[in-house]
Amino acid sequence: MTGRVSAPATDDVDGPAVHVPETTGWVRAAGTVYAARLPDGPPLVLAGPGALVWDAVVAGGCLEDVVARVAEAAGESAAAVRPGVESFVAGLVEAGVVELVGGTAPS
Repeated sequence: MTGRVSAPATDDVDGPAVHVPETTGWVRAAGTVYAARLPDGPPLVLAGPGALVWDAVVAGGCLEDVVARVAEAAGESAAAVRPGVESFVAGLVEAGVVELVGGTAPS
């Protein structure tokens, strides 16, 4: 599965909107996500929890929505997964494959 996600609204009170920009190419194969900033990469390989966070990002919404989706999928509380999810999303932003729009970025 490959995809593009349209830019989210920026007036969400639950934090910054999280989305995959048009400059990111990605594909899912056998439960693993391969994502890269186009045209020069480098490619990221996301499996297990990383692929779970990616799926939550691709679904769209704010950072709080991403945390809630991961928590539900993992059978954990939002408080338990928040630090790891926020840190992982910050890494995806730093790699240039995900953007935050509005609000305050995770640390």
